[in-house]
Amino acid sequence: MKLYYLLFILFITLKLVQGQSSSSTNTTYPIVDPFATCQSYTGTICKKYLKDPNSIWIPYNKTQEEFEENALKVLSSMTIMGDSCANDHSLKVVCNMLFQPCQTVDLPYPIPLGGRNITKIALFQSSCRSDCIQFFNDCPRMTAKSNITCEDVVPKFLVDMFPVSSNSFNLSKFRGPDIYSIQCAVTDSIIVGCPLCAPYDFTCAAPFTYKNRSTTNEEDGFKYLTGTACVFPCPYPVFDKSQFNTIFKISNAFGVFGFICCSFMIITFGILDRHQDRHTRCILYMCIFGLLMTFTDLALLSQGFEFLCDGGIRFRRQHLDAACPATGFLFTFGGLGIILWWGTAAFDLWMVLRNLNTTESYEKFYTPIVFVVALTLALVPLSDNQYGYSGGSLQCFLRDQDWQIGAFWVPYCVVLFSGLIFVGLIFREVYKVVIRTDDGRTKSIRLIRFNLKPFILLMVFMVEFFYEIIFNFYSTSRNETISEKMQEYVTCVYAHGEDHCSPSGIIPFGPHAAANTIRVLQPIQIFLIYGITKRTATIWLNSPLCCNRFFNLRDIISLATSSWNSSSNTRGQMSRKPSEMNFRRATSQPTITATNDASDDDNSSCSSKESPPSPSILSNATMVPSNNNNNLQVMSSPPMEAISTDIDIEELEEVELNNDIEQNNNNNNNNIEPGGMDN
Repeated sequence: MKLYYLLFILFITLKLVQGQSSSSTNTTYPIVDPFATCQSYTGTICKKYLKDPNSIWIPYNKTQEEFEENALKVLSSMTIMGDSCANDHSLKVVCNMLFQPCQTVDLPYPIPLGGRNITKIALFQSSCRSDCIQFFNDCPRMTAKSNITCEDVVPKFLVDMFPVSSNSFNLSKFRGPDIYSIQCAVTDSIIVGCPLCAPYDFTCAAPFTYKNRSTTNEEDGFKYLTGTACVFPCPYPVFDKSQFNTIFKISNAFGVFGFICCSFMIITFGILDRHQDRHTRCILYMCIFGLLMTFTDLALLSQGFEFLCDGGIRFRRQHLDAACPATGFLFTFGGLGIILWWGTAAFDLWMVLRNLNTTESYEKFYTPIVFVVALTLALVPLSDNQYGYSGGSLQCFLRDQDWQIGAFWVPYCVVLFSGLIFVGLIFREVYKVVIRTDDGRTKSIRLIRFNLKPFILLMVFMVEFFYEIIFNFYSTSRNETISEKMQEYVTCVYAHGEDHCSPSGIIPFGPHAAANTIRVLQPIQIFLIYGITKRTATIWLNSPLCCNRFFNLRDIISLATSSWNSSSNTRGQMSRKPSEMNFRRATSQPTITATNDASDDDNSSCSSKESPPSPSILSNATMVPSNNNNNLQVMSSPPMEAISTDIDIEELEEVELNNDIEQNNNNNNNNIEPGGMDN
């Protein structure tokens, strides 16, 4: 629906009103409506703004109720166009156009007409052209959306809508004067604040709700239609109900799953992992910040939209509410933390590929820096009560656009573009490493594969971060368009009712749903890349939860696997006993033992199967035959802890690759160590 629809209602109504006072004739003056009447105004909308509420002109076959309905639609649409459109002067002009002041002219004697005797003629008084010009100056949107001008006349009847000084009528047909002039109505003479006038107010059409403005304000979380006491529903009607429900279901499903994934990763690499390195700690910190962002989804799941909205009309605010602003703070803190650790991961991976000697020492600096920066940027808006719910999204966040840009999006962009530089440097270093170590195709492929997972995570997050930034600035650039579409929606509601109007399209649903989905998917993506790996399984199998004096999941899995393999053998082949299988495995495969003795406690069978140390440690060890021909003894100085017997082909390839790179680098006098966490 076009915004100028209601403007046409206004002017077409005036044309019809004045047109019914005339008929086609050769005279240059309109012929009046002999059956029009002067009536007292019975409505409430315009009473405060009429020049003479006791005498308004009502044409034949029309009622005040029809004009009152049109007045409600027009004035309601004006209120959402801004204060300049809804000022006293504009409202006076519109009301006196719809309910024109009425004057009566007594006839010399009764005129029989239409089965009745006409003794007086009712004539209307139009508003002056100067008032019309000022009206369009105050409300330029009306001018931009219509082709109506203040110089228009009623077609065929030569009645000025807005006369310069007066309109003239020919009453000779009714035995009256040939020219009867009526001066235009000057609206400045109308005193709006008269004590006898009813207070100006609109009836709030659904879904808008009346809320007394004298006891509440917008800082408390109410969004009023401009110039009225009607408040918008919460959440803000930028989507229809089905679209809101779709986003709500996506947030619930992926948000809960993301919380579970983050919790799993935090337990795995933060509590159970006994061989942490800077790569696992980086993933751990990203999961911690991702967990903070999921609290909003958990609260939304438990309370629904009531978590964001109080009674369906008030948007939650920091100074009045606790839960929603608290999750808003955690959401901001978590979002900043994730982007900062993403940039740190890009920087760290680049340093690993360059094998800088100071790599380890930098970690103790950038870890507290990331936490302090993210925490500071999230804490500062608290001083201005900025956390709350604003509308179309499904989380509490910073309310004012300036705060969003300064405390969130500017740091976001700085880190993203800095990380982009390091991603480019990573490409360069990988290329250089491949060239320097490429004695054969296998080594190059192994090197790239070893760094593939951290690189995939960096690239996936980089694309998603770029999308979020582009979508945010795209939405910000469309604020004026969104405002116009919202005005059209409100106008449609007052003209046709809520059931015939849809807010769909005010904000593009697809891009908004994609941005919301990306947010809740990021913790899940970390889990998919780093949570489903052999290293994760080994950590859990060797943890006290799965390997203790009462319960050993590794033995159960081994027993189940051997039973399955035995059952699939050919008929007649007898199954081996688990003890026999373990004996044969122990005697048929070489084992690695350390020169120092491991402690023989109840969990020695679990601790001996822990994940092997990093390849750089293994590469410094020398394996020599022991007294047992099937065993290897590790000679190392200084002594190392017990090393796992479960070194598979990929781990041996990793050791071989590091030895090859180290040997090649010694020849080139340039040390390069691959980084990452692949197993």
